[in-house]
Amino acid sequence: MPLGENADLTSVQADEAVFDETDLTEAILIEGDFSNSDFIQANLSKVVAINGNFSGANLSEANLSSGNFTDANFEGANLKNVHWKGAVIENATFDAGVKKDVEKLLL
Repeated sequence: MPLGENADLTSVQADEAVFDETDLTEAILIEGDFSNSDFIQANLSKVVAINGNFSGANLSEANLSSGNFTDANFEGANLKNVHWKGAVIENATFDAGVKKDVEKLLL
């Protein structure tokens, strides 16, 4: 389901949505609610998801490289094999101990 580059999903209420294998390259996801949504193998590279809510989301094998996830919430999210290279996660919240693991994958 390609949404195309630069899709604007600002403040969208998309909790429990399915974005598996979706191309969201350079999308604007500012303040979007994606809690409990599925992003399995989705491409979220270069997105701007400031203050986005990804709590409980399944991001397994998703590409979040070079995205801006400042103040985003990833608590309870499945982050298995996520590609984080170059992502910004300043003030983002994760389950205990997870942020340190993610920070190692940013470089």
